[in-house]
Amino acid sequence: MSHQCPRPECSRTVEDDQQFACRGDWYALPKGLRDAIWRTWRSADELGHIAAMAEAIEWYRANPPRYATEPGMAIRRQRPQ
Repeated sequence: MSHQCPRPECSRTVEDDQQFACRGDWYALPKGLRDAIWRTWRSADELGHIAAMAEAIEWYRANPPRYATEPGMAIRRQRPQ
């Protein structure tokens, strides 16, 4: 299974057993948000994990990448599998 990267401007898919977001967008998040996502996932704190992911998505919306002027405009290529 896979899911789309949660950053609105990103078109990459992410394997469910990997990260919350594609590698570039994962490391674009502030460390505190990444830590909260991992901490709540590892501790099986489902409500906390949902809240941490929602906070990260809000951060993405408030901090668009420099290359995008509107959501969905930057289409990234998928890596070959």
